[in-house]
Amino acid sequence: MDYWDRLGWKDVFSSAAYSDRQRQYASWLNLRSVYTPQIVVNGRKEFVGSEASTLRSTLKKDLGGQAALPAVHQQP
Repeated sequence: MDYWDRLGWKDVFSSAAYSDRQRQYASWLNLRSVYTPQIVVNGRKEFVGSEASTLRSTLKKDLGGQAALPAVHQQP
């Protein structure tokens, strides 16, 4: 079953490539489960977009350094 279809309905935009990407994020970021992070900063920190103060402090701290993960490109 595709990651996107697990809630009991078929997502017409689902793709095995997108599911693979989500599993790769979970692996890279040592997440307990697969989900779609709203923000990933420099491959080190993931969180939801409503965490504005976390975003600001993470951007200040991490964007000056080298990325921890390779860039992930969306599939066409």
